[in-house]
Amino acid sequence: MLNDKRKQQRNPEPAEMQTGNIYNCRDSECFEVQMIKNISSDGIALKSDAYFEEGTAIHLKLKREEKVYQVYGHVVWAAPAGKTSIGEDTGLSYWLGISLDH
Repeated sequence: MLNDKRKQQRNPEPAEMQTGNIYNCRDSECFEVQMIKNISSDGIALKSDAYFEEGTAIHLKLKREEKVYQVYGHVVWAAPAGKTSIGEDTGLSYWLGISLDH
Protein backbone atom coordinates (compact mmCIF):
# COMPACT_ATOMS: atom_id res chain seq x y z
CA MET A 1 0.00 0.00 0.00
CA LEU A 2 1.33 3.43 -0.81
CA ASN A 3 2.24 5.69 2.11
CA ASP A 4 -0.19 8.40 1.02
CA LYS A 5 -3.12 5.95 1.08
CA ARG A 6 -2.58 4.72 4.64
CA LYS A 7 -5.31 5.64 7.07
CA GLN A 8 -3.10 5.60 10.15
CA GLN A 9 0.48 6.68 10.79
CA ARG A 10 2.88 3.71 11.01
CA ASN A 11 5.45 3.93 13.75
CA PRO A 12 8.52 1.77 14.23
CA GLU A 13 8.35 -0.54 17.21
CA PRO A 14 9.45 1.01 20.49
CA ALA A 15 13.12 0.29 21.24
CA GLU A 16 12.17 -1.52 24.44
CA MET A 17 9.55 -3.73 22.71
CA GLN A 18 10.57 -7.34 23.01
CA THR A 19 9.43 -10.27 20.95
CA GLY A 20 6.43 -12.28 22.03
CA ASN A 21 4.06 -14.99 20.94
CA ILE A 22 1.31 -15.28 18.38
CA TYR A 23 -1.52 -17.77 18.82
CA ASN A 24 -3.90 -19.20 16.28
CA CYS A 25 -7.23 -18.69 18.07
CA ARG A 26 -8.83 -21.73 16.47
CA ASP A 27 -6.08 -24.21 17.34
CA SER A 28 -4.45 -22.46 20.33
CA GLU A 29 -1.05 -23.18 18.79
CA CYS A 30 1.76 -20.89 19.93
CA PHE A 31 4.38 -19.45 17.55
CA GLU A 32 7.26 -17.06 18.09
CA VAL A 33 7.15 -13.41 17.06
CA GLN A 34 10.69 -12.80 15.80
CA MET A 35 10.51 -9.08 15.05
CA ILE A 36 7.99 -6.25 15.06
CA LYS A 37 8.29 -3.99 12.03
CA ASN A 38 5.76 -1.25 12.75
CA ILE A 39 2.66 -0.49 14.75
CA SER A 40 -0.39 1.70 14.17
CA SER A 41 -3.68 2.09 16.01
CA ASP A 42 -5.28 -0.29 13.47
CA GLY A 43 -2.59 -2.90 12.98
CA ILE A 44 0.88 -4.32 13.35
CA ALA A 45 3.43 -5.80 10.94
CA LEU A 46 5.63 -8.53 12.36
CA LYS A 47 7.84 -11.45 11.45
CA SER A 48 6.82 -14.90 12.69
CA ASP A 49 8.21 -18.39 12.42
CA ALA A 50 4.79 -19.57 11.18
CA TYR A 51 2.58 -18.85 8.16
CA PHE A 52 -1.03 -17.82 8.75
CA GLU A 53 -3.63 -17.61 5.99
CA GLU A 54 -5.49 -14.38 5.34
CA GLY A 55 -8.48 -14.07 7.70
CA THR A 56 -6.98 -16.23 10.47
CA ALA A 57 -8.02 -14.97 13.91
CA ILE A 58 -4.98 -14.50 16.12
CA HIS A 59 -4.10 -13.57 19.70
CA LEU A 60 -0.84 -11.68 20.27
CA LYS A 61 1.07 -11.53 23.53
CA LEU A 62 3.85 -8.94 23.37
CA LYS A 63 6.28 -7.94 26.10
CA ARG A 64 7.24 -4.34 26.76
CA GLU A 65 9.43 -3.69 29.75
CA GLU A 66 7.79 -5.59 32.64
CA LYS A 67 4.28 -5.80 31.11
CA VAL A 68 2.70 -8.27 28.71
CA TYR A 69 0.17 -6.76 26.30
CA GLN A 70 -2.50 -8.96 24.76
CA VAL A 71 -4.36 -8.03 21.59
CA TYR A 72 -6.61 -9.82 19.13
CA GLY A 73 -6.85 -9.41 15.40
CA HIS A 74 -6.96 -11.02 11.97
CA VAL A 75 -4.26 -11.67 9.41
CA VAL A 76 -4.75 -9.41 6.37
CA TRP A 77 -1.60 -10.38 4.45
CA ALA A 78 1.35 -12.77 4.70
CA ALA A 79 4.57 -13.12 2.72
CA PRO A 80 7.78 -15.16 3.04
CA ALA A 81 10.56 -13.16 4.70
CA GLY A 82 13.14 -14.44 2.19
CA LYS A 83 16.66 -13.12 2.31
CA THR A 84 18.14 -10.08 4.02
CA SER A 85 19.62 -7.17 2.05
CA ILE A 86 23.08 -8.75 2.42
CA GLY A 87 21.89 -12.05 0.96
CA GLU A 88 21.64 -13.94 4.24
CA ASP A 89 18.77 -16.44 4.29
CA THR A 90 16.38 -15.77 7.17
CA GLY A 91 15.11 -19.35 7.25
CA LEU A 92 11.44 -20.21 7.39
CA SER A 93 9.97 -16.90 8.50
CA TYR A 94 7.01 -14.87 7.31
CA TRP A 95 6.02 -11.22 7.43
CA LEU A 96 2.43 -10.85 8.64
CA GLY A 97 0.09 -7.88 8.51
CA ILE A 98 -2.36 -8.02 11.41
CA SER A 99 -5.51 -5.89 11.61
CA LEU A 100 -6.31 -5.34 15.28
CA ASP A 101 -9.81 -5.84 16.66
CA HIS A 102 -11.19 -2.84 18.53
